Amino acid sequence: MRSVIDPFIASGRSLSQRTRSRLPTSGRGFTLIELMITVAIVGILATIAYPLYTDQVRKSRRVDARSLVLQAANREEQIYTARNAYVSGMDALGLSEVTDNGAYKVTATATGSDDQGYRITATAVAAKGQDQDTCRTLSVDESGRRTAWTGAGLGSGTDVSDECW
Repeated sequence: MRSVIDPFIASGRSLSQRTRSRLPTSGRGFTLIELMITVAIVGILATIAYPLYTDQVRKSRRVDARSLVLQAANREEQIYTARNAYVSGMDALGLSEVTDNGAYKVTATATGSDDQGYRITATAVAAKGQDQDTCRTLSVDESGRRTAWTGAGLGSGTDVSDECW
């Protein structure tokens, strides 16, 4: 029987040396052009993704504001059932004046003669960047009418009630 001897084993070279000797010298890393193309692609993706991300963050903050406004309206109705009058102030309703994320400030005001009406209003806080949102002011009254405005106050800016509620 003949034995077959590997020529690399006979030469005394290790496996890693054999593997390295078969690789072309140009396949050992990235070129500067390849790296710059990758950076450009990541930059383009970030340019597209970041505005979409911030828009979604604003929408989620708006959901928190709507939730607090409707919770305050529910408390107003509970108090009206017990006292036959609405109250002013979020503290009287046992609720916070600011949403959990701090993006909206919420107020409750009794309106009309003998406090027979109310208006709950959430206004965007500029420090949180929410002032860039389309729905800067959200409100609901005792009749359940929901309104939203692009400006920083009731009736300020454009009416965007359909879009925001």
